[in-house]
Amino acid sequence: MSYLSFILTQKINFGRKFFLSLALLCIGSIAVFRGDVGTDTFSYEKIASDIRADEGLEGLEVGFASLIRIFQVFLIDDRFVIRAISVVYCLLLLIYILEGNKEEIFYLFAFYFPAFFYTSSMNVLRVGFSSAFILLAIQFLRKKSFLKTGFYFLIAISFHYSAFFLGAYLWVLFGMKSVKLIIRFLIIFLPIGFLLIYLNIDYFLDKIILYSEVESPSSLSGLGLIFPSLILLFGVWGSNLSLSVKIKLVCWALINLGFFYLLAFFYYAGLRFLGLTFFALSLSIIMAHEKSESKLNFVICAAFVLSGLLSFFAAYNGWLLTTDTDGAPFLPYKYFWQT
Repeated sequence: MSYLSFILTQKINFGRKFFLSLALLCIGSIAVFRGDVGTDTFSYEKIASDIRADEGLEGLEVGFASLIRIFQVFLIDDRFVIRAISVVYCLLLLIYILEGNKEEIFYLFAFYFPAFFYTSSMNVLRVGFSSAFILLAIQFLRKKSFLKTGFYFLIAISFHYSAFFLGAYLWVLFGMKSVKLIIRFLIIFLPIGFLLIYLNIDYFLDKIILYSEVESPSSLSGLGLIFPSLILLFGVWGSNLSLSVKIKLVCWALINLGFFYLLAFFYYAGLRFLGLTFFALSLSIIMAHEKSESKLNFVICAAFVLSGLLSFFAAYNGWLLTTDTDGAPFLPYKYFWQT
């Protein structure tokens, strides 16, 4: 649907964003009106129930917890609270469309929707919110609105701590141009990072223990992220970017992909960071084009489309494996009034 809507609006100048926004609403309705669908749906409903009961959830990101509390003022059923949160996620992407240029809108429909939308809106909600705010932060960076960029980045952290990794990944590529900038980065972000770890030390220790106890995935598990990433890297090499920028993007991505793929042999956390690297790589490509004022050529556009499709089918294959299992599998899909 995302590809079809984007293609059909290519020849429309007046009201193009309006029709693309309608397409987003159609796509988003699948997440908003879902029943017991999405692997972590029950977990988030339990989190909402615990927050309503004022039970301690040490380490839960303050932004996500606050959003749940706001909706609980108006909604008495925590199932609807979680669906309402999916509505907000869709609204954030709607803002991205309305404020986006041609390249950003292409990125959203050709790559982000097939690769990340359904898992972010129906499964890893906190990561989804964090990624949406990161998208908005980068958008404001393009507009040289640095205060808004920092504001949205901090909000992204408040929804999921992984935003720190995304920020660091992109800073290495685009921010470390001088000793002054490096020192500024260390002065601003290191204290914030240490403060978050200090305030939530029990949460991070629990995560380390949890991931260490989870059985290490097979060597094939990370390939569903490696292959789409390699497609993007081939696209980078055929893009209009300068040779020095291409080398920087490719080398930094390969270092991270190789390290976390090897880590995944021993710890489940490696897969999580592979997914973050995949997303960060896609963001770095868009940022590099905007920074150099280069247009997305056919090669990189094709890479985004193929990578997005491959990611979707890899996720879909995983959904098929959990069909009709206990909990809230992605398939078969059911509306909330059917459960």
